Amino acid sequence: MKNVWFISDTHFSHINIIRYCKRPFVDHEIHDAALISNWNGCVKDGDDVYFLGDFCFRSRTRAKEIRQKLRGQIFFIEGNHDSAAHQIRQTFAWYHQVKMVKVNDQLIWLSHYAHRVWDRSHYSTWHLYGHCHHSLPDDPFARSLDVGVDATAVRLGRPDIYGSGTIPDSGLRPEDYRPIHFDEIAELMQRKQFKPIDHHGQSETPQE
Repeated sequence: MKNVWFISDTHFSHINIIRYCKRPFVDHEIHDAALISNWNGCVKDGDDVYFLGDFCFRSRTRAKEIRQKLRGQIFFIEGNHDSAAHQIRQTFAWYHQVKMVKVNDQLIWLSHYAHRVWDRSHYSTWHLYGHCHHSLPDDPFARSLDVGVDATAVRLGRPDIYGSGTIPDSGLRPEDYRPIHFDEIAELMQRKQFKPIDHHGQSETPQE
C-alpha cells in the first residue's frame, strides 16, 4: 500500500511565522532547512503528499527551489498565502481550491479552511484542513482534523494540550514540524465519536 501523507502551513521563507506561532527556530533559514529535512525524513520517492495550503512566502523562484527539494508527488490545495505556489502550480500533481479524494477507501474532504459540515460528513467522510495553526480547538465529535505543522508539532511535543486551540511557550521540538501519515490520522479519528450538528445523521435514515 502506498504511503500517503498530509501537511499544511509550512510558510517557507515567512520571517514572522516563527514569532507568530512560537516555532522553535532562530531564523527562517534554519526553519526552512529543518522543515525540508523533516519532510524528506518521512516522505519517500513515490509517496503521495496532500498539501493543504500556505506553502511559501516571497517569490516564485524561492517556491520552485523548495519544491525541487521535497520528495513525493504533491497534490495541492490552495491557501490564502499561495501567490508564489500558484505561479509554480504546474509542478504539482494537481492544484485545487477544495477537493474530495479517496485514500485507502476513505473519502476525505480537503480544504485549507475548517468546515463545520461537509459533503457526506454523516457517512463517515473525513475533513482535513489547515490555516488555524492549532488555534482552533479540536472537536472530538467531528471527523475533522487540523493537519498543519503547528498542530502536528503540538500533538507530538505537547500531547497534554493537543486539541486545546493554543500554542505553548515551551516543549515544541524542531523535528516535529512534519507531515502526518494517513495511519496516524486514522488512529486519531478512531478516538472521535461523531455527533451530527445539523439534520444530517440525526435520524435513522440519513438525509441527502
